[in-house]
Amino acid sequence: MPRVEPPPAQEQAPPARVPSLDAEVVELRFFETGWDGTRWDARVYANVFPRQTTRYVSWELRLVHPGPSERKAVTVDAIFYRPDGAVFAEHTREDSVDTGWTSSSTSYARGWRTPGNWRPGVYRVELSIDDQPVAAGEFEIVDHAIPQTGAFAALREGLEWADGGLGAASLEEKRGLLALAGLARIDEELASTAAGLPWVGDGPDQTGFQSLQALEVLARQDVELAKRLIGLPWMADGSTRDEWLALRAFTLLAAQDPHLAGVIADLPWVRDGITEDERETVVDLQAAAARRASLASALLSFSWLRDGLTQQERWAIGNLESLARTNPRLAERVARMRLLDGPITTDIRLFLWGLRNLSDTNPALAAGLADREWFSDGLNEDESKAVNNLGDIASRSPSAAAAIAAMPFLDTIEPADALAITALRRVAHLGEDAEERDGPSQEFQRIMAHPRIEDGITDDETRVIATMSCVARNNPSLVEPLLDSATVERRSITLPLSGAAGLTIVRTSSGAGETMDLLETAVRRAEEFMGHPLPTREVVYLFEEATSEIGTGRFAGTNCESHIVSRQRYDTDRVSAEWRLAHFAHETAHYWWGTSFDWIREGGAQLVEVIALNAEYGRPLFPENEPCVPFQSIEALQDADLSQTDPGFGCNYPLGERLFHDLYRNMDETDFRVGFRRLYVLSLLDDPGDGCEGTDLGVCHVRAAFTAEVSPETAGTVERVIARWYDNSEPFDPGFRDDGPVVPEIPWVNGNVSRAWLSTISAGPSVSAIAGSGERLYLNLKYSYRSARGLDLLPLEITVYYEGDGFSFHHQKEGMSVAGAMAQVRGGSFRLSSLVTSGPPGVYWVYGYLYGQKIAEASYRIDPT
Repeated sequence: MPRVEPPPAQEQAPPARVPSLDAEVVELRFFETGWDGTRWDARVYANVFPRQTTRYVSWELRLVHPGPSERKAVTVDAIFYRPDGAVFAEHTREDSVDTGWTSSSTSYARGWRTPGNWRPGVYRVELSIDDQPVAAGEFEIVDHAIPQTGAFAALREGLEWADGGLGAASLEEKRGLLALAGLARIDEELASTAAGLPWVGDGPDQTGFQSLQALEVLARQDVELAKRLIGLPWMADGSTRDEWLALRAFTLLAAQDPHLAGVIADLPWVRDGITEDERETVVDLQAAAARRASLASALLSFSWLRDGLTQQERWAIGNLESLARTNPRLAERVARMRLLDGPITTDIRLFLWGLRNLSDTNPALAAGLADREWFSDGLNEDESKAVNNLGDIASRSPSAAAAIAAMPFLDTIEPADALAITALRRVAHLGEDAEERDGPSQEFQRIMAHPRIEDGITDDETRVIATMSCVARNNPSLVEPLLDSATVERRSITLPLSGAAGLTIVRTSSGAGETMDLLETAVRRAEEFMGHPLPTREVVYLFEEATSEIGTGRFAGTNCESHIVSRQRYDTDRVSAEWRLAHFAHETAHYWWGTSFDWIREGGAQLVEVIALNAEYGRPLFPENEPCVPFQSIEALQDADLSQTDPGFGCNYPLGERLFHDLYRNMDETDFRVGFRRLYVLSLLDDPGDGCEGTDLGVCHVRAAFTAEVSPETAGTVERVIARWYDNSEPFDPGFRDDGPVVPEIPWVNGNVSRAWLSTISAGPSVSAIAGSGERLYLNLKYSYRSARGLDLLPLEITVYYEGDGFSFHHQKEGMSVAGAMAQVRGGSFRLSSLVTSGPPGVYWVYGYLYGQKIAEASYRIDPT
């Protein structure tokens, strides 16, 4: 979306500096308080205070500074002057700034425990730090009488809480009454509107009384803005905490820049109500304006901010405001980059967070990075990811981030460079104590201390570094061998949607010659079906024993974000090319299917895997995984919140893929592909119109993606399919079972099948029911033929259909022996996966096919245990 013309920014005087903190003064504010103080979210900032309700007047000094590496003391000397110029009070405020803080405030009050003791007039406060003046401001004590007759007296008659005198009212009621009286002096119509608000008539709560005071403060500064805000729907139905804090921010904005305050007040998402995210954004815009008015103006030039507010956009504004605390010039420079012109994606938001992190810990490093050519000429995706990850490393170890930033591989940012920093960031966070630990992990320190790394990472070493995240987590003993002697095989390819891309295989031993070809096929097939560019410009694939659950054999491979890792056996000819392609396609698909519930991640990847096998080998389009036993619905699985180590975690694969397969077989293929691709887009960009929160995909996003822009009939089908798998509120569809006749003839060898049966031992007695104990099951065929016509084997394909969910699964190929030319009888024994017999209770059908012809079928039942 294009930018719009930003509002003009007012000129601001250079802020005062505090050398001992390397800090700048942002604002000096005043608020009324009691002996026990007032929480920050209950403070009503003003410069005019009624004598009748004012006890203490406190100053509040707000500073911004780099995050210190250790706690620092700050001492503020304050002098209060009376209206006649005489010193009223002097005091010293001892405070501190904690480690990592980039903004701080300190405050102190003078006055009395009871109201009514201040003399009317203008008081002045001067503040110094380290004997250097840093701020000065004035506040006024007024003694306005409450009108007892006329329009204001009539206005009070409708307010039960305000119809008595000041002497009978509580302190809060006195404040509210004085605020209404102040509004009436400024504009009688505004006061009447305020008194007519339902929550004012019923008697405000504490937040309501604070809002009335804020309205009076705002009206003194900009009466027209106060009228606009009080007329908004959310002002009529009661004052929530978020609405009150937003209103307070408008009082500060109006004092800083009335035009800017008006622009923000007219934003659609401000006018229709204030949520927590929206309140925080208004507060951030006010803070940005206080720091640098031109920055707030630049932010308001974005159409994406003006036409609505997603969570990603809210976080982006927050990160830019935080960046402005330590480097306002850099924050404004970034705000004017073309990178921020379009919608705010997760990657853009994370880039802003990383840059803010860098500036918090090392402002000079952030500024130096921004001066590099690849930053200055506009950031691409790899460059923004590099900044994000470097900033994350800085949060763990500023010195390590500075060392990495100085290495030669960051002179320019290539795809592998970004992957290497991603891996280092993930290694830095390893360990069960990562949340409590201040520094990076021991594995990170080992990598950084290795001789090949200590002297600076080169471009050639980045691909090996990219594999460190899974290696350090799953098999840290491989760190040194990989850094010492890993070999790298590289291939450059051009993809239809992505353009130039790189494929890299990292090994510690020799591998199969066709592995690179299979990897390229997997990448091409995955991109073709997804219809969106490959989300990484380089696929780095490690074949080593560094998968999840190392040593258990549970996982064949893992997509580790910076790379993919699979066991070494999948880089050999011991595993069929078809199986390896399926595995490579699944792990490649995770580049698209990342942030979401596991059933979406794995289900989406499983579907891409099956599509790739169908396109390459003609493999049937049905699920690969056996039915799930522990969970029958996605909702129950999701609520269980299982980790990868839990046995039931594997149910994410069959339940997720079956939901997507069910949508695929019940929708028009074009509608399905559009919906599948739209679901992926929702993981990148929060669509405020989809009714779903954020970009972490869930069932709401699946529904939104597949029901958008389809016919009502198709939308109804989607709803039924989702209900079928998500909470089992719709029955499963048994209509896809192959109930056609068995044709036992084998015309290719002039033969036929005379019997088909299932047994628990090869060629054993027939069984029709099992207890679901996981015992092996065999399909046995008795067949005869007259002539093999030079053939040795016929390609028998076996599938299993489960009546409990209406899906075929388990695709197995077997060679059916027809060796020899003389008439004879041959028997075959075909083992099925033992997992089939551990499925949920119900009836299972086993089918045997030759060239698409069903030559045999048999069934068995799994009884409840």
